Amino acid sequence: MLICAFIASILSVVLSVNTFSNSAKVAFINSSILVERYYGFIEIHQTLDKKVDEWNLIGDSIYAQYIRKSDYLNNNRHTLKPNEIDLLEKELSITFNEYSRYQNEIEERAKNEYELMTKGAFNQINSFIESYSQANGIDIVIGITSSGNMLYGSERIDITYKVLEELNQTYK
Repeated sequence: MLICAFIASILSVVLSVNTFSNSAKVAFINSSILVERYYGFIEIHQTLDKKVDEWNLIGDSIYAQYIRKSDYLNNNRHTLKPNEIDLLEKELSITFNEYSRYQNEIEERAKNEYELMTKGAFNQINSFIESYSQANGIDIVIGITSSGNMLYGSERIDITYKVLEELNQTYK
Protein backbone atom coordinates (compact mmCIF):
# COMPACT_ATOMS: atom_id res chain seq x y z
CA MET A 1 0.00 0.00 0.00
CA LEU A 2 2.86 2.39 0.83
CA ILE A 3 4.53 1.53 -2.47
CA CYS A 4 1.32 2.29 -4.38
CA ALA A 5 1.02 5.69 -2.68
CA PHE A 6 4.66 6.45 -3.47
CA ILE A 7 4.25 5.50 -7.15
CA ALA A 8 1.03 7.53 -7.35
CA SER A 9 2.73 10.62 -5.93
CA ILE A 10 5.69 10.28 -8.34
CA LEU A 11 3.28 9.94 -11.29
CA SER A 12 1.42 12.99 -10.06
CA VAL A 13 4.61 15.06 -9.94
CA VAL A 14 5.71 13.86 -13.39
CA LEU A 15 2.31 14.66 -14.89
CA SER A 16 2.25 18.10 -13.23
CA VAL A 17 5.71 19.00 -14.49
CA ASN A 18 4.89 17.68 -17.95
CA THR A 19 1.60 19.59 -18.07
CA PHE A 20 3.25 22.81 -16.89
CA SER A 21 6.18 22.53 -19.31
CA ASN A 22 3.80 21.89 -22.22
CA SER A 23 1.62 24.88 -21.42
CA ALA A 24 4.07 27.40 -19.98
CA LYS A 25 5.25 30.09 -22.35
CA VAL A 26 8.87 31.02 -21.73
CA ALA A 27 10.85 33.91 -23.19
CA PHE A 28 14.15 35.59 -22.52
CA ILE A 29 15.54 39.09 -22.68
CA ASN A 30 19.16 40.09 -23.14
CA SER A 31 19.40 42.54 -20.24
CA SER A 32 22.59 44.23 -21.43
CA ILE A 33 20.96 45.17 -24.77
CA LEU A 34 17.94 46.53 -22.93
CA VAL A 35 20.11 48.64 -20.62
CA GLU A 36 22.32 49.86 -23.50
CA ARG A 37 19.51 50.88 -25.82
CA TYR A 38 16.61 51.87 -23.57
CA TYR A 39 15.97 55.58 -24.04
CA GLY A 40 15.56 55.98 -20.30
CA PHE A 41 19.12 54.78 -19.67
CA ILE A 42 20.49 56.81 -22.57
CA GLU A 43 18.90 59.92 -21.08
CA ILE A 44 20.25 59.07 -17.64
CA HIS A 45 23.79 58.87 -18.99
CA GLN A 46 23.42 62.13 -20.92
CA THR A 47 21.98 63.93 -17.90
CA LEU A 48 24.62 62.59 -15.56
CA ASP A 49 27.45 63.35 -18.00
CA LYS A 50 26.22 66.96 -18.23
CA LYS A 51 26.10 67.29 -14.43
CA VAL A 52 29.56 65.77 -14.01
CA ASP A 53 30.94 68.15 -16.66
CA GLU A 54 29.47 71.09 -14.72
CA TRP A 55 30.89 69.78 -11.45
CA ASN A 56 34.28 69.26 -13.10
CA LEU A 57 34.38 72.92 -14.14
CA ILE A 58 34.50 73.86 -10.46
CA GLY A 59 37.19 71.23 -9.84
CA ASP A 60 39.17 72.53 -12.81
CA SER A 61 38.96 76.04 -11.37
CA ILE A 62 40.35 74.85 -8.03
CA TYR A 63 43.10 72.92 -9.80
CA ALA A 64 43.96 75.98 -11.93
CA GLN A 65 44.42 77.98 -8.69
CA TYR A 66 46.75 75.27 -7.44
CA ILE A 67 48.81 75.36 -10.66
CA ARG A 68 49.03 79.17 -10.62
CA LYS A 69 50.24 79.16 -7.00
CA SER A 70 52.66 76.34 -7.69
CA ASP A 71 54.08 78.09 -10.76
CA TYR A 72 54.39 81.34 -8.84
CA LEU A 73 56.24 79.61 -6.03
CA ASN A 74 58.56 77.72 -8.37
CA ASN A 75 59.32 80.78 -10.51
CA ASN A 76 59.90 83.11 -7.57
CA ARG A 77 61.35 80.80 -4.93
CA HIS A 78 64.80 82.39 -5.19
CA THR A 79 63.45 85.91 -4.51
CA LEU A 80 60.99 85.04 -1.73
CA LYS A 81 61.69 85.17 1.96
CA PRO A 82 61.54 81.89 3.91
CA ASN A 83 58.33 82.86 5.70
CA GLU A 84 56.72 83.74 2.34
CA ILE A 85 57.77 80.37 0.95
CA ASP A 86 56.29 78.63 3.99
CA LEU A 87 53.05 80.56 3.61
CA LEU A 88 52.78 79.73 -0.11
CA GLU A 89 53.56 76.06 0.52
CA LYS A 90 50.78 75.94 3.13
CA GLU A 91 48.38 77.61 0.69
CA LEU A 92 49.40 75.07 -1.95
CA SER A 93 48.73 72.22 0.43
CA ILE A 94 45.33 73.64 1.40
CA THR A 95 44.36 74.21 -2.24
CA PHE A 96 45.46 70.71 -3.25
CA ASN A 97 43.54 69.17 -0.35
CA GLU A 98 40.47 71.19 -1.32
CA TYR A 99 40.81 69.94 -4.89
CA SER A 100 41.19 66.30 -3.75
CA ARG A 101 38.22 66.58 -1.40
CA TYR A 102 36.10 68.11 -4.17
CA GLN A 103 37.07 65.34 -6.62
CA ASN A 104 36.00 62.73 -4.05
CA GLU A 105 32.71 64.58 -3.53
CA ILE A 106 32.07 64.59 -7.28
CA GLU A 107 32.71 60.85 -7.52
CA GLU A 108 30.41 60.13 -4.58
CA ARG A 109 27.70 62.48 -5.83
CA ALA A 110 27.85 60.97 -9.34
CA LYS A 111 27.64 57.44 -7.91
CA ASN A 112 24.63 58.36 -5.75
CA GLU A 113 22.86 60.14 -8.60
CA TYR A 114 23.49 57.20 -10.93
CA GLU A 115 22.13 54.70 -8.41
CA LEU A 116 19.04 56.80 -7.80
CA MET A 117 18.37 57.42 -11.48
CA THR A 118 18.99 53.83 -12.57
CA LYS A 119 16.78 52.47 -9.81
CA GLY A 120 13.88 54.36 -11.33
CA ALA A 121 14.72 53.15 -14.83
CA PHE A 122 14.99 49.54 -13.67
CA ASN A 123 11.61 49.86 -11.97
CA GLN A 124 10.14 51.13 -15.26
CA ILE A 125 11.68 48.24 -17.18
CA ASN A 126 10.54 45.60 -14.70
CA SER A 127 7.02 47.01 -14.60
CA PHE A 128 6.89 47.13 -18.40
CA ILE A 129 8.17 43.55 -18.75
CA GLU A 130 5.52 42.36 -16.30
CA SER A 131 2.75 44.12 -18.27
CA TYR A 132 4.17 42.95 -21.61
CA SER A 133 4.39 39.36 -20.38
CA GLN A 134 0.84 39.36 -19.08
CA ALA A 135 -0.48 40.89 -22.31
CA ASN A 136 1.37 38.30 -24.41
CA GLY A 137 0.65 35.25 -22.28
CA ILE A 138 4.26 34.75 -21.22
CA ASP A 139 4.61 32.83 -17.97
CA ILE A 140 8.36 33.11 -17.44
CA VAL A 141 10.83 35.73 -18.66
CA ILE A 142 14.47 34.90 -18.16
CA GLY A 143 16.96 37.75 -18.10
CA ILE A 144 20.35 36.93 -19.57
CA THR A 145 23.54 38.92 -19.19
CA SER A 146 26.96 38.88 -20.79
CA SER A 147 28.17 36.76 -17.88
CA GLY A 148 26.15 33.89 -19.30
CA ASN A 149 23.16 32.93 -17.19
CA MET A 150 21.80 31.05 -20.20
CA LEU A 151 23.96 29.18 -22.67
CA TYR A 152 21.42 29.01 -25.50
CA GLY A 153 18.01 30.37 -26.33
CA SER A 154 16.11 30.07 -29.57
CA GLU A 155 15.41 33.31 -31.42
CA ARG A 156 11.78 32.21 -31.32
CA ILE A 157 11.61 33.01 -27.60
CA ASP A 158 13.96 36.02 -27.61
CA ILE A 159 11.74 39.03 -26.93
CA THR A 160 14.57 41.51 -26.31
CA TYR A 161 14.00 43.70 -29.36
CA LYS A 162 10.19 43.52 -29.19
CA VAL A 163 10.27 44.68 -25.57
CA LEU A 164 12.92 47.32 -26.30
CA GLU A 165 10.90 48.76 -29.17
CA GLU A 166 7.67 48.97 -27.17
CA LEU A 167 9.49 50.17 -24.04
CA ASN A 168 11.14 53.00 -26.01
CA GLN A 169 7.80 53.90 -27.62
CA THR A 170 6.20 54.24 -24.21
CA TYR A 171 9.20 56.26 -22.96
CA LYS A 172 8.79 58.89 -25.68
